[in-house]
Amino acid sequence: MNNKFQKSISIFLTLVIFSMICVTVSATETEQIQPNGIFIRKCIGYEPNHMSIDYDHTYVGFASGDNSQGTQPLTIEYTFSNSGSTTASIAGHANFSTEASVVIATVGRELGVELSVSRTWVQGTSSGCSYVVAPGTFQRVNAYIPAAVTTGRLKYEVYMDSNPENIFYEYKNLNSSSAPIKDSVHFKVVSVS
Repeated sequence: MNNKFQKSISIFLTLVIFSMICVTVSATETEQIQPNGIFIRKCIGYEPNHMSIDYDHTYVGFASGDNSQGTQPLTIEYTFSNSGSTTASIAGHANFSTEASVVIATVGRELGVELSVSRTWVQGTSSGCSYVVAPGTFQRVNAYIPAAVTTGRLKYEVYMDSNPENIFYEYKNLNSSSAPIKDSVHFKVVSVS
């Protein structure tokens, strides 16, 4: 009886050990091998789904021209009435980041305007822009720095540093962002008499 008992235990232990080996081999074969390395992400593009120009983006003052007695158009040169600055606002990114540069370049090219990261003006200096007041009128105009406004998505090229030929792409949504138009002032008539 001891002999049968020992054989039974021996068979039982053999089966237990064999099943553990099978489970371990099976688990090892089904696990995915994760490569070692660091993921590299490069912003390579911007795909806008909305772009427009906000002509009233940053108020910079007003000008007026009295041509009520005139018979010819009166041209007024706009001089900044205050000092200030406006900067690009690229949602979630610093203005001098690669993402900001890609967005500004893409939107500027698509809209056909030159955009800048920052725009500064100084009180008493000429804007380089003028406005024409019609004969027989007195007009007051507000002056604004226009800006391009956009939403879309940034495109990233992603790869692992240990395997640079295995490239895939990621996209990140970019909400309301803007950048001032370089060297432009927009006038909006607020009163005519």
